[in-house]
Amino acid sequence: MYKNKFLNESLCFLLSIFLILFSSEVFGKSISKADRKILSAAISGNQRLAQKALEQGASIHAKDPRQFFLGETPLHKAVFNNDVSFVRFLLGKGADPNLLDDRGETPLITAVYGLSLESVLALLDAKADPYLETKSGISPAVLAADLCSLPILKLLKNAGVDFNRPTKKGFLPIYTAVAGCNREFIEFLVNSGSTIEAPTISGVTPLMHAIRCKNLDAIRFFMEKNVSVSSVDKHGRDALYHLLGFQQELGTITSDTYSRHLTSKDIKAITIYLIEQGTPLDREYKDGRTALFLLLGDLNDDNNSNDFSEFFSNTARQTKSISTARIVSD
Repeated sequence: MYKNKFLNESLCFLLSIFLILFSSEVFGKSISKADRKILSAAISGNQRLAQKALEQGASIHAKDPRQFFLGETPLHKAVFNNDVSFVRFLLGKGADPNLLDDRGETPLITAVYGLSLESVLALLDAKADPYLETKSGISPAVLAADLCSLPILKLLKNAGVDFNRPTKKGFLPIYTAVAGCNREFIEFLVNSGSTIEAPTISGVTPLMHAIRCKNLDAIRFFMEKNVSVSSVDKHGRDALYHLLGFQQELGTITSDTYSRHLTSKDIKAITIYLIEQGTPLDREYKDGRTALFLLLGDLNDDNNSNDFSEFFSNTARQTKSISTARIVSD
């Protein structure tokens, strides 16, 4: 055991020496020798080397000038490696947990990308701002939802993150989550206060997005919650159009399956739900088609015709009964 420990320490030492010797070529001459040393130390996880670099005048916020790693600080590199000990070392030396690299990423964003729970927690404890976004408008919560990482989302919730606060580009965790996360994840968001019907800037609701992404877990959850189907996006398209319209345009509907994830049986159930919830069949979309037209397109499928015919017959009988009752009462 002692022998293995000695070998590991020797390898780390040799790696550090190698990085120092070649750091001029690796990092170029645009930064000081001390800065190159602390960046090398962050890569190898060598705290003694980092301490020596700081004593020699290295900046705790030294930035990697290489194109692929443009602007990464030692803290970015440490959280990327999920080297929590080194992360705490840097934070203890005054590293700014909110400093962006040249790509607009904070160390917290980098930690979430790497699913580095310990680093995320250490950064949040150091008062990292969980609302700082990347240049593309991605926040830590939205990224955690995109990765379907429930443990990280729980850490963010415990830090007081508001899941209903949209990014500058209008992204919300629940909107991102419904694309592929499971029911447990979506339930956690809703139970944590996420507005279940909150639309994006373009007017797309979580239900519409779940339908477009064919996430049956999310769709069934929304159906059980009786979410509204009255919303339309900025193009005037409702949930029914997101279910049937795009697929008919692409000609991807078949008698066996409508998509990679939704079977014809699933589509029937969702369609009937949308109609029962009040989707107006006479709604005309910008392409000139109506909701009824989309349904008639489905009726051309033998597997669907019997189901929808029975549904429409029942609906007609109910409508007739209501009309008769009104005449009698009058």
